[in-house]
Amino acid sequence: MSQPKTTRIPAPLYAAAGAGEMAYRQLLKLPTYANDLSDKAANNGAEIRQSVITTTTGLRERAAAAYRQANERAVKLRREDLDMDRLRDLAMRNAGQFIVTAQEIQERAISSRAARRSWAPGSWRPPTSCRPTWSRPASRSRRRPRATGTAT
Repeated sequence: MSQPKTTRIPAPLYAAAGAGEMAYRQLLKLPTYANDLSDKAANNGAEIRQSVITTTTGLRERAAAAYRQANERAVKLRREDLDMDRLRDLAMRNAGQFIVTAQEIQERAISSRAARRSWAPGSWRPPTSCRPTWSRPASRSRRRPRATGTAT
């Protein structure tokens, strides 16, 4: 007896059909998804525009306040700097300090000259802490030593 022929559909064909059906269902959802995204973008755009406007006005107010504060500080500093009595007192104090310092320097110079004159030439040597720690190399003569004249 002969067996009836059955046509068998291979499994990869089923897999391809299933993937195609899934893609078709996703494509059907695409227009609603696009509309949702466009609505969100419009809403976000309006929110972003509003936040930009709010931030800009806030920054303008802060800049104006800083400008006013800087002008007030400049006026105050001008008034303080133009206080002539205070400036005169400062100048007199600085001049007095300058004179005292100049006198001290002059006295030091005179005492150091007198101290230098009192030293005898060659009597002064630097302290050991200022002396070099290296020693001079022994002098080498290029000449041959002389014969003593005694021959053996």
